[in-house]
Amino acid sequence: MTYMNEIMLTKRALDRLKHYELHDSILSTESELYYLKVYYDKPNLLLKKLFTPTDKIIEDKVRTIEEISSRKELQNIKELVVPKGLVVLGGQPIGLSIEEVSNSENLGVVLQNPNISMCKKIKLVSKVGKIVEKTTNFKKDFFFTDLHEYNFLVDDKDHIFAVDLDSSAVNSDRAIASKYLAVDRKLRRVNKYNVTPSGLAYPDKNSEIYCYNMIVLNLLTGERSQRIRIDDYYDYLMFLERSGVGDAILDPLSRMYTEQDNILIKDIKKNIPAKKDISYKAYKKTLIR
Repeated sequence: MTYMNEIMLTKRALDRLKHYELHDSILSTESELYYLKVYYDKPNLLLKKLFTPTDKIIEDKVRTIEEISSRKELQNIKELVVPKGLVVLGGQPIGLSIEEVSNSENLGVVLQNPNISMCKKIKLVSKVGKIVEKTTNFKKDFFFTDLHEYNFLVDDKDHIFAVDLDSSAVNSDRAIASKYLAVDRKLRRVNKYNVTPSGLAYPDKNSEIYCYNMIVLNLLTGERSQRIRIDDYYDYLMFLERSGVGDAILDPLSRMYTEQDNILIKDIKKNIPAKKDISYKAYKKTLIR
């Protein structure tokens, strides 16, 4: 098994590494992060230390990163934070080295912050959409797979960066866990989604676009929209239409639970009414009147 580079750690060096603290609302079930300052004249690196670094898991991640690194069209997307190499302890890989995105916050945390304007949140989510639009139009398959707001970072200049790329799928036929696809029971009645009974997903363009559209929908509703019952979902879309939400949002959302191919939501700001509450709570209030 080959890789771009390796960083060798001793047990003593590993024990001295400082934790990279995540926000309290972020719970990682796969890994933990440490600061990994190897050379002072190079960018700061982080160690993504896997909880279960089995040979199979390491092999899959190495293959994925090597595929990404070999694809010119992916290299040209500067927003992708591709791991740099393996970190090895006592001859055994324990994780990946990743360049730190300086002065950044997790997008999921930003979107949950009530002190940040909806206008700014829409701007940031739209930037994610631009990335997804590029990757879903590649001739060769590349899918983030576990596409959700917590797998993106925002720096102090509002640039967006995609992380956790070692869990993506590049020319792969394996099923992968996905935050949104796994919990949305409404998808199981739709044939266009390849979701197993255990919640694993075989990624394709429809599932990838669904995940991005769900980020947009969660922003609009202020809820975990994937848990909304199907009848309430379509009633909410009717509420959006009455509220003046445009077809560029309504059409993609209306396709999500049909056999029609999904369409990526675009031009969010232009298609929602200014200074009007279109949240799911606002919709629920209309039912009480």
